[in-house]
Order: sequence, then C-alpha cells, then structure tokens
Amino acid sequence: MVQERTQTRRWPPRVLAIALLVACLPVTARESPLPDRARLMKRVDVFYQAMAASDFSAALKVMSPEIQRCSSPEQLNQEWKAQGEVKFVRWKVRGVRPKGAEWGGSLEIDCTHERLVVDSGAIVVMDVTSRKSDGQQHRDKQHCDGWLYISSEWYWSGGGEPCDEA
Repeated sequence: MVQERTQTRRWPPRVLAIALLVACLPVTARESPLPDRARLMKRVDVFYQAMAASDFSAALKVMSPEIQRCSSPEQLNQEWKAQGEVKFVRWKVRGVRPKGAEWGGSLEIDCTHERLVVDSGAIVVMDVTSRKSDGQQHRDKQHCDGWLYISSEWYWSGGGEPCDEA
C-alpha cells in the first residue's frame, strides 16, 4: 500500500503577520468606492443652479428623500428666507470624499416612517460665493455638503458638514 504524502506550504511568520494585520484593518470611508462620481457632480451643479435661481421645486427634487417627502417648495422658501435668503453667485467643487462606511445602512423618514437603504455617501467640499439680501458678498472656500447615494441616485442631505478630513 502506497501512502500519499501531502505537503502543506508554510508561510514565513513575517508574511503571516503582515497578512493578518492587513486583514484586520478596518475599511475606512476613504477606501470605499465612490459610486457614479460623474452623476454626483451633475447633481451638485443642478442643486446649486436651482438654489441660485430660488427654484425650490427644482432644488427639492435633488434633496434627500426625507426632505422631499416631508417638505414642500413653499416650506423650503420660507425656511430659506428665515435664514437670511442668501443667493449663490458662484460655486465650484474643490473635492469629494467618500463617506460610505459611516453612512451605509438605513434612513428612516420621520413623516412617513418609511425606511430606505443608503448605499453610500459623500462629503463634497465646495468653494462658494454667496450674496446676502443687503448685497454683501461672502466667499466660503471650505463649504461642505453631505450627499447620500440611494437606489442609484445622489441626493443632497444638508450643508455644513465637517470639512476637517476633506
């Protein structure tokens, strides 16, 4: 009777240690792929064009499903006026940073109790020049907006996101 001998390949301890270290590293948002970046850039521009024109119906179509379902264009207009009614004069995307790991999961819509799956997210760093109703202009070179990727579409989820890592 012939016995078969199988050989097990042994990896050097250094290679095993590196492989273990890499396997245990957390996946960060920066490593997450940014889905459909070109579509995101188009949606950013559509949002800012609508807000610059005070077209709250058009802006609402680009805002997150929660804002869409729980607000009306008239409510958005009133809230915008209450905040000082700023007009966007110029805007430019300075950078985009994925936020997939932090924003993955579900989004509950308060007014309908509906749950949506958030596939990914991004922080868009903007250079924005705005004009107040008194005519004074202000430039914010580090304005950050949050964007959510839901069902293959990008939605604006709010401004004023932290830019510290962008």
